[in-house]
Amino acid sequence: MREGRKVYRSEDKIRSMCEVLYRAREIVRCDLKRLAEKAQINYSTLRSAAKSGSFSADIEAALAQVCRFDIQSAAWVDDDVPNAVRAQLTRAGYRGRDTPERFQVMLNDCWASTSVRFEARRRKYSSIDPHMAYHELSDCGQSTSAGAEMPFIFNCHFEPFYHHSGIRFGFRKAKVSLDIACECGARAEQRLGHPEPIALRNAELVGCSMKQRLNWVIERQDGADAILEGDYATQDEPLVTVAGFVDGTSLASRLEVNLYDRTTCVADASVTVHGNKAQIIEQIFSKHIPAVQHRNGWIILSEQESVIARYEG
Repeated sequence: MREGRKVYRSEDKIRSMCEVLYRAREIVRCDLKRLAEKAQINYSTLRSAAKSGSFSADIEAALAQVCRFDIQSAAWVDDDVPNAVRAQLTRAGYRGRDTPERFQVMLNDCWASTSVRFEARRRKYSSIDPHMAYHELSDCGQSTSAGAEMPFIFNCHFEPFYHHSGIRFGFRKAKVSLDIACECGARAEQRLGHPEPIALRNAELVGCSMKQRLNWVIERQDGADAILEGDYATQDEPLVTVAGFVDGTSLASRLEVNLYDRTTCVADASVTVHGNKAQIIEQIFSKHIPAVQHRNGWIILSEQESVIARYEG
């Protein structure tokens, strides 16, 4: 009897099984433990198999039965690829037909009767002052099918401040943060500005490599006294696409600045400011935003909470 067949990116495929069974309400929670119970496999055994990528014939058969897929399908294991190659953790240059994406498509076909679409719904939004700055992360009202990546468009707006002394001041750079919370491990896939920064009107957008706790920096590049002003939007392509989501996946996005980072707060160079300009600007901002809680100088200008939910349209 065949033992220990290697499954390429097995943890991703196991996650897809949890998602499809949870979506079909075959399991009450989208996690490995519930999958093991459904397939009548010892939890520790299944966890070890998923982590090592080595599946016995018995485990394969049990998973295939509850998830309704064919273990002979090349989307599960491409036997044309040697075991040693399938066991590699790296994705670079892999040419097998058994990628998690192909396996997800096969599972969706097997569970076509439970196919659903999802949309992002905004639950909560707050802003210190919408005349100063605000942002939005949106799916633009377009529903996304289960198993696909949900794209999110981003836009934000900044306005300068004017002090009675005649100083015009604002922010040179800001941070956009996104936390993805999901019991199935939803994560970011495409991330605009990573690995290469991109131009966003008169600013530069730089993204990070994280999958669930992400951040980007928007910064003016033209002149030391230039500030973010007007609209900044990712119209041609999404800021981020989210994969592996289920009903209830939550997204928390924030637009932040550092009040005490002296490269962030800048004033119009045409106005003469006597004394230490940086300290004066800090004092002005502190008076304009007296009630804001901050950590190490970081303050949240606007915050949005959204949830991915079944599309009912």
